[in-house]
Amino acid sequence: MAEKKWKHEKIIKLSDLKNLMLNFQLATNISVALRDESFGIIFAKQPPKKICSLFLEHSSVAEGCCDTVGDSIFSFGVEGFSVIKCGRGLSFFVVPIKIEKSTIIGYITGEAVFLTREDKQAFLEKLQRNAELKLNFDEIRDYLRDIELISLPNYKAKANFLMTSVDMLIQNSTQKYEIEEASSLLADNYKLRSKAEERVKRLTALNKVSGIINSTLELQTLLKTTIVLISEVMGVEICSLMLLGGDPQTLKIVVAHGLDETIIKSAKTKMGEGIAGYVAKTGKPLLITDISKDPDFSKYSKTGADYKTKSVLSVPLIIKDKVIGVINVNNKKNSEVFNDSDLQLLETLATQIATAIENARLYTQKEQRLVEITMLHNLGLALNSSLDLKNIIARIIESMKSIFDADMASIMLWDERRERLRIISHIGLPEQYVNELTFAPGEGVAGAVAKKGKPRLIANTFLEPSYKKHNVLHDELPKSLICSPIMVKNRVEGVICCERLLDKGGSFSEDNLNLLTTISCHAAVAIENSNLYNDLLRVYLETVQSLAAALDAKDSYTHGHSRRVTGLALALAREIGMSENEINTLKHAALLHDIGKIGIAESILQKPSSLTNDEFNCIKNHPITGARILESVEFLKSVCLQIKHHHERFDGKGYPDNLKGDQIPLGSKIIALADTYDAMTSTRPYRKGLSHEVALEEIKRCAGSQFDPEIVGIFVKISDKCKKISEDIEIANDNIINISGIKSMVDGIIKPLSLF
Repeated sequence: MAEKKWKHEKIIKLSDLKNLMLNFQLATNISVALRDESFGIIFAKQPPKKICSLFLEHSSVAEGCCDTVGDSIFSFGVEGFSVIKCGRGLSFFVVPIKIEKSTIIGYITGEAVFLTREDKQAFLEKLQRNAELKLNFDEIRDYLRDIELISLPNYKAKANFLMTSVDMLIQNSTQKYEIEEASSLLADNYKLRSKAEERVKRLTALNKVSGIINSTLELQTLLKTTIVLISEVMGVEICSLMLLGGDPQTLKIVVAHGLDETIIKSAKTKMGEGIAGYVAKTGKPLLITDISKDPDFSKYSKTGADYKTKSVLSVPLIIKDKVIGVINVNNKKNSEVFNDSDLQLLETLATQIATAIENARLYTQKEQRLVEITMLHNLGLALNSSLDLKNIIARIIESMKSIFDADMASIMLWDERRERLRIISHIGLPEQYVNELTFAPGEGVAGAVAKKGKPRLIANTFLEPSYKKHNVLHDELPKSLICSPIMVKNRVEGVICCERLLDKGGSFSEDNLNLLTTISCHAAVAIENSNLYNDLLRVYLETVQSLAAALDAKDSYTHGHSRRVTGLALALAREIGMSENEINTLKHAALLHDIGKIGIAESILQKPSSLTNDEFNCIKNHPITGARILESVEFLKSVCLQIKHHHERFDGKGYPDNLKGDQIPLGSKIIALADTYDAMTSTRPYRKGLSHEVALEEIKRCAGSQFDPEIVGIFVKISDKCKKISEDIEIANDNIINISGIKSMVDGIIKPLSLF
């Protein structure tokens, strides 16, 4: 049959295909033929089987022969190739030549074989019964000698091996070196025909490793599974994978099979030392058939660190021309020594594993970046939504521990005289260590960062002479340190530091330092914003309090009224058990509860006789007016609410909104009672003040109507204290706290050093 022309020379060269087919035939004893898309012969080293040629010469019996079936009956399932049986019992495989996953540009077919003895017997019987061919027994036997009997799994394995080789050839058609290497591997198979089945098994293992690598980006799981598979495929006693960690000059075992756990945890190898150190330093693989006879490494066969090694394979893990680790296999279980074929297999696996490690690291870095961005976003939201400096600093510390996997994290600020840095918040440090550890400008790493205003990365604290150590346990272990200044208006206010044990997570990176610098900028913004807001708050409240003082000064009869009401309200609040924040809010609401009267004429406020309806309506507007005066300050909204409703009644007959019961804010109900009590016991132009006892009875009488009964009960319980507060303005003042205490109303809004 005349051969056809190969039309896909630009995709894959015919010469390369021929070379591959010839090497496959030498390695497996299976002859193959190259065919085009329509199944026509392109190239065949061996002629068809004699019996097949005989059938083709007799057209009446040629139906069903492989050269007449065409390509319409092929179905390539999950295996990727097809094994077809002709009508007479002969079988042959068909391996498609695919490009772009699904486009078939040709086929490679295997020679016809018998897959079972039953097929061979049936074939023999058909030949004997075929009258047209007229074959005698000797002729039939001669034909049958030409046909090999091979098991289906074996035949499929060879077909799979060929398919894998074809795919590799297509993928690397532009890389001449790799094509020659593949051809060389097939030539080696020819020399090792007795081990052809082992080769197929190893290639299957490569596919499994590829499957494992593609199935997960969790590095430790991937490495453990791969190391076990390598041990099984290569039949070795020990397999270990070592990586360069925090110390770039030291290899550590990260996963191993066949080694004691104590060895795995303790074994370390310096670059250039021992077999693994030599491979890591040179970047070259090493095959030693008998370590006891090796002139360079025989000394390691006599040490405990050698794990009773005889034959050794060690190959580097390389990414972008940089060695990242080493894979070692020791001693075959069958007592044979390693050979070049073993070395090639391990090198191929090492390439895949190195790529997998790099991919996993890149994925981890991507995830890390996402976490960092999310953390910075959340930190930004926290800064924009809160001025609670304590909470913000606590969140910064927690974020640092999480994002950097830090063992220790701290924020330090200058003391009042700016003489020493002191830790104000931390994670991972003993309290006695915190109290002892301070830094003068230029002292230690933190002091140097504060003095120069520049961040620093210390890869190994053992190698940094300026690192300040204290006599505590963790200082005996090498760590990595990053430290960044907290800059407010070009002035260093403090530093922020993270430390991590080298054995745990390795050294910090420049990316880590850059991120810490960003976090320190957030911390600086938080400190500056809280200081600015505190200053603004102080000025505003002092102004409002001046107005309240001016209001008291307008009427000598009501002088001190706001402070007495505040003292009474706070005494009630503390007895009720209100929180510190709630008490602070109540304090300001009580102190400013009548601020709305600032706009009411003195003639109305000091009128000795009864008020007209219009005058009373003017008075009734003062809670709303007071709330409006203060509503421009965001944090005083709760204060405004208490001021607005301090004239509501428990029965709903008060003003301005006729609220009742639990609709009335608790602070408003407390102020209402304190306001009424002070009004009853104070002397006015038109009447003399009532005694404490009379006022107390009146309050009890109005429980459930004007006042909340529960608050009345508490007032009665502490009535003696309330009497003293009402009678002595100084006691009332002591019960309030001076204007400087305003800063505690919003927890944390003060100068940072005063916080801690």
